[in-house]
Amino acid sequence: MGKTIRARFFKGVIKPLEEIDTTDGKEVFVTIIEVHTSSKEDAFERSTGEMEGYN
Repeated sequence: MGKTIRARFFKGVIKPLEEIDTTDGKEVFVTIIEVHTSSKEDAFERSTGEMEGYN
């Protein structure tokens, strides 16, 4: 079964932005398609602390 989800790449890790219905340890394929945003939007997201907790 295939599904497209949104994710964020931060400090070398791809973090899903929504639930994934699969079991731990399951191998999956990942296709990277960059979403281009304006620099104003990027600055806003950084200022909101959205990235806090990503280790």
